[in-house]
Amino acid sequence: MSAAALLVVVENFHIILADQLQGVPAPGEGLLELLQDDQLFAVLATSVAAASDDDHDFLPEEYASIILSPLSLTECRDLWRALTKDNVPAERIRPIQILTGGSPRLIHILADFMNTRSLRDLMDNLNFLIDQNTEYFKSQLDALPAVERKVFAALLEIWDPTSAKQVAEVARVNTNIASAMLARLTDRGSVIKEQGPGRSSIYFAAERLFNIYYLMRRRSHPSSRVKALVTFMVEFYSSEELVNTTASLAKEACDLDPSRRGDYHSTFDAILSKTSGSVRDQILKSAPSEFILSFRQETREFRLSGGTGEHSVKSNSDGRLNELIDRIEAAADDGDIDAARGLILEAIELDDSVTELWIRLAFVETELGNHTSAVEAAHRAITMSPNDLWSHTVLGLALRASDREDEAIAAYRAVLAIAPGHEPALVEAAAIAESRGDKALALELYENADTAGTLSDLSTVLYAQLLARVKNSAMAEQLLRRSASEFENDLTRRSLISFLHAHDRFDEAKQWLENFTENEARWEAFADLGRYLLTQTQNGPAARDALRTAIDMGADKSFVFSTLAHAMIEADHSEDEVSAVILEMLAKFPDQASSWIHAGRVYEAMDDEAEAEAAYRSAMQREDGKRGRLSLARFLDGRLDRVHEVEKLLRDAVDAERGRAKCTPMRDLAEHLIHRGDDEAANIVLDAAILANDRCSCCHVLRGDLCRRTGQVQSAEVQYREALSIDGDDVGALTGLAHVVGKTEAAQLIAKALKSDSADPRAVLASLKWSDLEQSDRLESAKRLTDEYPGFLEAILFAAGLEAQVGDLDSAIGRLEGALSELPTQKDAIPMFVKSAMTVVGAGGGQKVSDLLASHHNRSAVEPLVVAIGLARGEAPLVAKEVLEVARDILSRSAHVN
Repeated sequence: MSAAALLVVVENFHIILADQLQGVPAPGEGLLELLQDDQLFAVLATSVAAASDDDHDFLPEEYASIILSPLSLTECRDLWRALTKDNVPAERIRPIQILTGGSPRLIHILADFMNTRSLRDLMDNLNFLIDQNTEYFKSQLDALPAVERKVFAALLEIWDPTSAKQVAEVARVNTNIASAMLARLTDRGSVIKEQGPGRSSIYFAAERLFNIYYLMRRRSHPSSRVKALVTFMVEFYSSEELVNTTASLAKEACDLDPSRRGDYHSTFDAILSKTSGSVRDQILKSAPSEFILSFRQETREFRLSGGTGEHSVKSNSDGRLNELIDRIEAAADDGDIDAARGLILEAIELDDSVTELWIRLAFVETELGNHTSAVEAAHRAITMSPNDLWSHTVLGLALRASDREDEAIAAYRAVLAIAPGHEPALVEAAAIAESRGDKALALELYENADTAGTLSDLSTVLYAQLLARVKNSAMAEQLLRRSASEFENDLTRRSLISFLHAHDRFDEAKQWLENFTENEARWEAFADLGRYLLTQTQNGPAARDALRTAIDMGADKSFVFSTLAHAMIEADHSEDEVSAVILEMLAKFPDQASSWIHAGRVYEAMDDEAEAEAAYRSAMQREDGKRGRLSLARFLDGRLDRVHEVEKLLRDAVDAERGRAKCTPMRDLAEHLIHRGDDEAANIVLDAAILANDRCSCCHVLRGDLCRRTGQVQSAEVQYREALSIDGDDVGALTGLAHVVGKTEAAQLIAKALKSDSADPRAVLASLKWSDLEQSDRLESAKRLTDEYPGFLEAILFAAGLEAQVGDLDSAIGRLEGALSELPTQKDAIPMFVKSAMTVVGAGGGQKVSDLLASHHNRSAVEPLVVAIGLARGEAPLVAKEVLEVARDILSRSAHVN
């Protein structure tokens, strides 16, 4: 070799060579052939592939292989003695060898811990080591196929050398699949296979650092990070040494803010779980009281409730405080936020040094709309615990509710700087950034969490949706696929299937679910498959079989039974067979309101109204009755003889929320009042709904519809645009806004509505209204829409107008007759009915319309229309002045009528 050569340093040389040697390179162009020129190159390479003679047949003779084997037990003992000056017996070295995998670098880090007894230094050293290799480890994991990655992750989590059967249990796959995947990983060099007891084989990661990376970066809870260390400590130390070392760790923890003691608390908890008797008692006695208090707090701490979350902790320093916090939790569970607030204030008066009480107060003040008080409470929590993630998170929530978005983002970013994947802060900060048009910031926040390996199930879905909105569908799909195979990520899985379905890749979506079901072999997987087959492919028999399998495997959710019942209806089973499934569900879940609600919906699908109503009333007797009340109201809505009962049910549902910012009951009540024609009362309800929760897009859409119908076009536009600022894909807002803007923007809005949900009848109808299709084609499309949605009055009346324009007056009159029967319970449709009827009159059907109105029992609902037709004929009817003015307005808007 010449004195000067280019040194080529390569990691994972076996992978590069495998890719290079898949084909035969041209003479002089092969990678090895080029590198063989030792006048130019020297090569230093690493590989984790097995080093058999066959593996190296392709290597030139000049290449020397140096096998870096893990240290043997004797070598581990020698290194340990050199580092710690402790001449421990060989049997006590075995836990060190297991923990480190015989890695000299990890033994050095562990020896430092033994010398200093500092958990903080140990975690810092491990974090530094992992940070140096995160990109490598992450890329290696992400590059694996889904099932292979799942099996490898299970092996990493187990830590110790283990059998394929044990890996299969953790990965939730069958043993054959686990064995096949482990064999592939062994071929890749990622896993080492050795002879186990008897004829069995055992497997472990080739690089122990891979285990540590997985537990510290992919399993972010502190208990995952310390479990191997605790196992080592319990096995290595004598009882006295374990007590002293644990006490030392507890004392070190007291130098930190309680919010930063997570690793210490988890280590202490794990040690207690592995000890008993006098050793456990001595550990508890030796730990400082300050540490014991924070430990007991954190082990009962983070409980999220509802959409915003509830930071829950109990202090054991005062029995009265414990009692108050029990009552706070009970009030929050009952939805009595005012009572919870009063109890929190009482608890703070008793002890204002508990951070979590101020966090709770900030939550409830935000929920009640007391934004200034919420911000003050959050700042108090931060002052007390400046590194507590939830203190900053609740401040962000309060600031956003106060429309102080710049400050809210700053609060959230303070959280994300510590924990990039903290879901509430990440989701809220990204939503604010995108609402302000800063998609780059939103993407950056999600990307940081993804790089750190801390994206949650929900965050993954939202990140993918954002990527799709910025026209990066390929990356969105890659992200969803990477996460969807993890069984716990059901939101990601459903999002992936929806993504494939939206791109007309139906067979691929079905195949993916079938493969997932085969790999998982759990009832949840079969339930997902059955639901997809029923709702997306309308394959009742196949859905029935998958759902029955889920039940036979022990499904413990009522929706599986109800979905099976709907699948059986689709597959033309008898009513008795379907009812048997419902009774099976009710026998299994007799006390769940959801099971009775599911039963009611199935009975509705079977047209058994008496059983449906009975089921909904039974739901009202379960739990707090709120869901049953809403379900019964929706079932009865539209029946003229039950309108007052419906209103009472809805008002009771609103009252039951006791001031919570829940829009659903108020929205339903407002909608009911609008259908009854009581716009004034509906406006009052909508005012209250928007005041309680101005982030509810549906209430803004309802207000926009109301304004548009009464001619307040500018106010309607404001409401629709406000709704779109909250949810840019809201079909109601998009189609509503299309009615009050120019033609160019309207076309863009309708296109977006169709893209958002091409099956939504509102989007389809809007596209027909603005389409350039021939009249006959528009009519055929409108007919199909009314066939598919027979209760969609707006589509029915639109079709009636088209039929009149092509001369089919009898069909138009038939549609008007059906619509007229519905007007008493949908009075908001009266303007549309009038417009459609006048179109029929203008097409020469005046007499037919008059005859219909004269004979129909709902004639009084459209009395001004009757008068308008009479005025058009030259009549001078004797009616109230108000009716006459409305009739003249109808005529002026229908200039084509004569």
